[in-house]
Amino acid sequence: MIGSLEEGVVFFTLVGVFLFSLLVLYIGFDIWKKTHMIRNTPTERVRSIAAGRTELEGLVRPHGDVIYPPRVRNGCVFVKWKFQTGSNDEDAIWKWNTIESGRECTSFILDDGTGQVVVEMGDDEMPFVYVERDENEYEILFDADEPADDDVVMFVQQMTGRNRVHPTYRDSIPRRFVQSVIPIEGDGYVFGEAQNRGAEAEIVDGEEDLLKMTRDKGTNRFIIADCSADELKSGLRRDIPIILLMGFVGSLLSLYVLLNWFIL
Repeated sequence: MIGSLEEGVVFFTLVGVFLFSLLVLYIGFDIWKKTHMIRNTPTERVRSIAAGRTELEGLVRPHGDVIYPPRVRNGCVFVKWKFQTGSNDEDAIWKWNTIESGRECTSFILDDGTGQVVVEMGDDEMPFVYVERDENEYEILFDADEPADDDVVMFVQQMTGRNRVHPTYRDSIPRRFVQSVIPIEGDGYVFGEAQNRGAEAEIVDGEEDLLKMTRDKGTNRFIIADCSADELKSGLRRDIPIILLMGFVGSLLSLYVLLNWFIL
């Protein structure tokens, strides 16, 4: 039974940990299903694909708008970013607090040497994106009393749609900007459904005969990565046990404490 305010706080914290651990288990199981689906889908060449479910790999080419985050010279088609503040207390357990974050994805062309296909992002379309390669992950650190770089501030303003920036962008505490990208002219992978492009689409000159890749209606999956199909499968297989173990241990321990301290 809950006999005090402190016990109530502990009880609801444990309930939150238990529910969060169940969510982690669900995410791990969902990634396992993605991995199984990718493993059972053969990688095709663009020149030989027909309409329907498929997976492709090749080089990422621009198609319309390109995203230009900090430190990415040629731009990218996907970015996931966050701006964080830390502690300047040497005795404190280091912890980063996210004050701004976001993600953006735009349509692009995948070129495998045999042909090209348009990977199309619809309105509010956000596929499952996996960034595997270290060179596509960036961390920019700012020491205490060091102002954030102008390109970082301008990018955050663009992504958030606000002219003013958070005051801690220029503060007396450590800060960092972290981002993961799929760059232009880098390797790319896509799982989805190949479709003919409708007559109502805005067709760029020279792209009249290209198919498009969108979300697969049968599985409701749309997956993009910065690596080959084999690298993607290897990376997902590496992550699954860690995620499932975290969810299993967290749910088991929190449930055990709840049952023994508050229920039984």
